[in-house]
Amino acid sequence: MKHKHSTVKKTGLRGAVMVEYALLLLLVALPMISAFVLVGKQMFKDYRAAQVAILSSKP
Repeated sequence: MKHKHSTVKKTGLRGAVMVEYALLLLLVALPMISAFVLVGKQMFKDYRAAQVAILSSKP
C-alpha cells in the first residue's frame, strides 16, 4: 500500500511539472519568439529599403 501512495505522489508531481513547463512556454517563450520574428521582419524591410536607395542613387 505504501508503494502505491508513492507512485500516485510521483505522478502528481510529474503533472505539476508539465503544467509549469506549459505555463513557462506560454508566458515567456512564445512572446519572445513572436518579438524575434517581428524584429526580423522589420530589419528585412529596412534592409530592402536601404538596398533600393543605394542602388537607385548610382548612375
